[in-house]
Amino acid sequence: MALLGGAIIVAWLDVPSEHERDLLDWHSREHLPERLAIDGFCRGRRFGNLASASRIFILYELRDRAVLYDEAYLERLNHPTPWTRQSMQHFHNSTRAAMRIDASIGRGIGAYLLTARFDTAHDDALRVWLCEDLVPVLALRPGITAVHLATKDAVASDIDTVERRHSGTASEPAAIVLLVEAYSADVLSKIGAVELGEARLQALGYRGPAHCEIMQLQYCLEAG
Repeated sequence: MALLGGAIIVAWLDVPSEHERDLLDWHSREHLPERLAIDGFCRGRRFGNLASASRIFILYELRDRAVLYDEAYLERLNHPTPWTRQSMQHFHNSTRAAMRIDASIGRGIGAYLLTARFDTAHDDALRVWLCEDLVPVLALRPGITAVHLATKDAVASDIDTVERRHSGTASEPAAIVLLVEAYSADVLSKIGAVELGEARLQALGYRGPAHCEIMQLQYCLEAG
């Protein structure tokens, strides 16, 4: 289905295997419910990387970008719980971004998710192709349930908070993010290899990689 609202928060991170169970319990039992208790947080989901058991992806769907600057949200970011502080000590290779939604098409939640990160938010040819050509085409492809495109809100992403300092620095950029949901991981693998492959991107004049990862849904919770 289409994303709930007009903004998202995305995060990729690695977790050492010896701390994985505790971190997943923290996210499911405390952190996700805490976030969804904030007015404007609509839904949260967590995914695990199919290629690496220690790699996870977190997606929060927000009513609009104003939520990112709301006092209630910033208060939680600056007053993390003891369990949050403990859990964030084990984050590695973390990348987090607050984003505005440019396009969102779909009819349901997919069990599998392709995430693609692009280095620059100023490549007009890439943005136009993704938004006007690729997203509508992928939304109609068999096996695909939803397609979303978002651009980083640099100001909201870079607000200095206690949680941000505890979670480490971004290891890779996420200026533009494409999310493709599906009920088949094979369909997503083909998209990463063909539409988002090096040859196709270079033909558009984009020189960086798409940083593609395929994830499987672990947990989903909605507000209310």
